[in-house]
Amino acid sequence: MVVVLDSATYKTEAMRQLLDVSTYQPLSNNPSQAYKDILVGLIDLGFTRGIFSAKIRDYLLPKHPRIPIFHHLPKVHKKERPPIGRPIVSGIGSLNERLSELIDLYLQPLVQRLTSFVQDTKHVLQIVDLIEWDDTFAWATIDVASLYSCIPHDRGLIAVSYHLERYSTYDVATQNFILNAIDFLLTHNFFKFDGTFYLQKCGTSMGAKFAPTYANLYMGWWEESHIYGDTLGYAHKIVLYKRYVDDLLLIWRGTEGEFTHFVDKININDLNLKFTYEFHKQTISFLDLSLTIRNTRIDTSIFRKTCSGNSLLRADSCHPSHLFKGIPLGQFIRLRRNCNTDKAFLEQSLLLRDRFLERGYTHHSLSLAFMKALRTERTDLLTNTNKVRDIIMNSKDTKKSVNNKDFIKMKHDNFNDNDRINLNVTGTEKIIPTFVTSFSGQFYKIKHIVNTLIPVLYNDPDLATLLHGGCRVVARKAPTLGNILSPTLWSSQPKKDKMTWLRVKGTYTCGARKCITCVYIKQSTNFQSTVTGKIFEMPFYANCNTKFVVYLLTCSNCYLQYVGCTIRPLKNRMREHIRHIVSKNESSPIARHFIQCCVSDVSKLQIQVIDRALPDERDSDRLSKLLRLEIKWIFVLNTRYPNGLNSVFDISCYV
Repeated sequence: MVVVLDSATYKTEAMRQLLDVSTYQPLSNNPSQAYKDILVGLIDLGFTRGIFSAKIRDYLLPKHPRIPIFHHLPKVHKKERPPIGRPIVSGIGSLNERLSELIDLYLQPLVQRLTSFVQDTKHVLQIVDLIEWDDTFAWATIDVASLYSCIPHDRGLIAVSYHLERYSTYDVATQNFILNAIDFLLTHNFFKFDGTFYLQKCGTSMGAKFAPTYANLYMGWWEESHIYGDTLGYAHKIVLYKRYVDDLLLIWRGTEGEFTHFVDKININDLNLKFTYEFHKQTISFLDLSLTIRNTRIDTSIFRKTCSGNSLLRADSCHPSHLFKGIPLGQFIRLRRNCNTDKAFLEQSLLLRDRFLERGYTHHSLSLAFMKALRTERTDLLTNTNKVRDIIMNSKDTKKSVNNKDFIKMKHDNFNDNDRINLNVTGTEKIIPTFVTSFSGQFYKIKHIVNTLIPVLYNDPDLATLLHGGCRVVARKAPTLGNILSPTLWSSQPKKDKMTWLRVKGTYTCGARKCITCVYIKQSTNFQSTVTGKIFEMPFYANCNTKFVVYLLTCSNCYLQYVGCTIRPLKNRMREHIRHIVSKNESSPIARHFIQCCVSDVSKLQIQVIDRALPDERDSDRLSKLLRLEIKWIFVLNTRYPNGLNSVFDISCYV
């Protein structure tokens, strides 16, 4: 679904939320460095107390954290117009991301032991399949309003402490570290919106990795007294109580008036929790399920909101070809699992078929997917965890890969047996090296090249052992129109393309009297590959003082070229090249070439800046960006030896 909002409306909704002084506080400057210093102390304390290894400690401290960004997603299924927004903080690569993931790993076992815990739709199906309905029963669902942002920090810590002390097997030192880490994550949860920094004073952001487990434990703490402890005197009315984070499903024995009174009672609390509800005798929706009573049994089918659009992947989109077979099969398998009657399965399959046809899929491919799903036993889909995967992969010999749900994208050999985290990785599972690249029209050619040339690496004993099982080539999602039209980073300031004397494009001298680099600068607004002849325009201004640049050196005697980069002012790096040429220092490929080609005649040297790694609003790692730009231009300009002077270069910046 595409929602179009003008910038003023989008900003108005964002500021409506951010001006809530009980939840958010504007900051006068970027707190990243101050918060990082505190994080270093916290992580070092955990390491010195033996809670985790040195490798985990090093991982938890990001070298170049990015600034989290606030944005909101319109809740089009709500009645408000313009739609209210669901606040999201994009914290990928942020200061707190890895610590948040560690805490999530610690707390997950406590969430899964909760009596109300619901893992997913399949879990709900398993539960309702065992229920025998009575005429005195009724359906009810309860929604917790803004759960993530409503939890007071002090109450949230009390709730987590309650679960740790009563139900965890962690020692006191580990429990204290977990609580201190959560306190840090809550009280140092900052982000940026439209150039202003904010601190979240209450609750946690939707987007933080530990947020669902934290919210689950807070609700679990409330449930022990208000639901299972029967402090309100309604336990005998509750036949079933299950919860998926902030969505509650109940089977109620009694009248709607009694249930309304129950909701009124639970809305009176000092935990900042507010509840809304729905009550129905016959049919109700929960997650993506529609639950309907038929005699004493519960029929299940698919639930789709009335505002739901057709979000299925287009058949002509830029994605790996196997997805266009796997997606229809996966969707029909989902229908087979969620619909417990053949009638519902067939009805929903027809609707699904029409949606796929709208997206360009063929009748033939859809028929194959439908028939394969139809032949699958529903009981297998409800009991066998890997059944869906096996059907989609359509291979009994599918290789098992490492369970990548475990800790923080790190290889399991980064941990030792003394680490107090259950990594759930067995020693019998073989790690298969993975080559990851963004999908494009060249993906299958790249895959063929990688697989064809892998045997070349067998000559290295270490690599031969590592690559013995082959290499998996995986496609990352290609950039989409959505990334361009709806970026996470929003600004009210329009992008200006106006040329002024400060925005002249090209490479120029700095004009300083003592600058020896100025003599060799080739002042120009474009540059040319002497190998391919292709000309490139310069979209920026640079001179001898510009930092974080990719430069192009050309020998005007033979027109061989060299691409390099520097984070220092350009003239500082160029002085070194010039000095090596003049002094006939053969330690660099540039000096060696000029010694052999021009007898150290430095006047043949031409210098141009061809690219810059500019700072962005999220303080991304400029050095990594610069190194990637350098490699890019080495290949684009074809300056690799023998066509150019780049005989040695490092592509690890792309790993």
